[in-house]
Amino acid sequence: MRQERIKKLLEEAADPRCPPARLSEIHREMNSGWPHGMDNPVIGVQDVLRQLAEELFTETVENRRERLPGFFPVFAMVYGDRADGRRYADINWLLA
Repeated sequence: MRQERIKKLLEEAADPRCPPARLSEIHREMNSGWPHGMDNPVIGVQDVLRQLAEELFTETVENRRERLPGFFPVFAMVYGDRADGRRYADINWLLA
């Protein structure tokens, strides 16, 4: 997923006026950014990263929604487009 899109989704989710149904859509869209071929039945680094990002999104929305954009680097690394063979994406710090 393009990091510009990740940033936009986090900013939208951080808005207290964002309804719960849209938050669910954003969460699903973020998870759809998980690169194909990264799933593995054996728990590895990729699985831990994805689980961490999912929990971070959910817990932040429930507790301090306005802080979501501050976690952009984490979501960019986990869900962002990456070079072949990379476990995580390079962060575009111009967007952070």
